[in-house]
Amino acid sequence: GKRVLGTLMPISLILTSCGAQEQTGPQLPTSEELIELSNNVLTPLQASNRIKSALDRHNKGFNVYTSTRQNADIYYKNCFQMDYDKKQVPKVADDFYESTKKLREGNGIIATAIRQQANSADILFCFANDLPATTFARWNHDSPDGIVQFNRCTNYEYRKTNTVIHEVFHSIQGDLRLINRDKRFSIPDRQINLMSVEAAARVIPRLHELELYVNGQKSDFLKNDTEWVIDKAIWNSYKASAANKEPHLQAMETAGQKAWLKVFEMQWWLDGYNKNVITTYISNFQEDGLVKAAPHARFTLEKAQKSGWLDDNFNFTRGLTTIPDFQSRIGDNKNIRQIYELLEVKHKEK
Repeated sequence: GKRVLGTLMPISLILTSCGAQEQTGPQLPTSEELIELSNNVLTPLQASNRIKSALDRHNKGFNVYTSTRQNADIYYKNCFQMDYDKKQVPKVADDFYESTKKLREGNGIIATAIRQQANSADILFCFANDLPATTFARWNHDSPDGIVQFNRCTNYEYRKTNTVIHEVFHSIQGDLRLINRDKRFSIPDRQINLMSVEAAARVIPRLHELELYVNGQKSDFLKNDTEWVIDKAIWNSYKASAANKEPHLQAMETAGQKAWLKVFEMQWWLDGYNKNVITTYISNFQEDGLVKAAPHARFTLEKAQKSGWLDDNFNFTRGLTTIPDFQSRIGDNKNIRQIYELLEVKHKEK
């Protein structure tokens, strides 16, 4: 399966049956107004914390969903947040909330940092009924709403915690300006930008499961067929680091980097994101929106080294010395290679 960074659909689709926002100023509600907007769901402390975090995010130039969210009252009726207790959760989101318990209550570095990001960015978590069967969840960093939507129709129970970590991690990457849809990107730069952030977001939930596993807590680490290749790369590296008496966090970072590189060896994964790049370019070309690649529109090694940044204490891609080259990122798919060659010619003709 795959996850996509897509465009959020109207809120009405959340309620039906299955079938970088520019900031002009911190136009924030008061704590009392935010509580009222939430239909009295938020506590005074939660509302106050959200206002403080929103001001901090505004000062850092980050998206401020607390001030830009549209139809907020409807979202509060259908979504939950990481710092909710059970009585605050709307019934429609109850099983989604319960599925994230080990993330909400965990004390590992990854669980803690993901919770902090979700709370400080004021992210809401909802079900959606309009996603394709192959799409587990959706997050759009540049939407004004700050919503992670999970596919209710497929409802992959075991993926809920992994998916929340994956999508919230994308919001961290967005804050770092790593999610870039600039049409001036060359095809190779667009490709490695997408793959770099997606590979990191695929690895981070498995590192969370590793933390649970080594602490003797319930985990699907090394038990999940879909994630076996990644988990094995993580475990082999972590065991070797532990044997060399490396500290836990250092061993996790080393394992994460090995797993990030391993993702680029999975042909089905490469095919999925190469098709995404191709679709984007064809769409831009049809709209006559394709422009010549600009020298400054580059996804560099330095940016790839930030793809695995969780917080100041943990970044599992900081040690990268190189990134997989363009041909390696295509793999053995000759059809995709031919399509890229054609698109590159068209791009240069513009």
